[in-house]
Amino acid sequence: SRLIDKAHCGSTLASLLHCYYQLYGKRCAADLVTAFSKLFTHVLLLSLGLSHRRRLINQCRAQAGQKALQKIFSLSEDSNEQILINEFAKG
Repeated sequence: SRLIDKAHCGSTLASLLHCYYQLYGKRCAADLVTAFSKLFTHVLLLSLGLSHRRRLINQCRAQAGQKALQKIFSLSEDSNEQILINEFAKG
């Protein structure tokens, strides 16, 4: 399987980290831990960022037409939908 369990990465005997420590020493093992931490943080932040960006884009798409009509007809931002429809129909 392609999954890496925490037992494979942790400080247990025969884990990836333990083998790396045995082969390359504590300095390199510490660098490996730092790299894993950065990788997981990046993946988590990337996923959260993607979700947030999608939400913002959907909000912008939902409001784009309304904002454009408000600007074109010099209406206030709190203009309701019926006012926008009436102004659009007049135009």
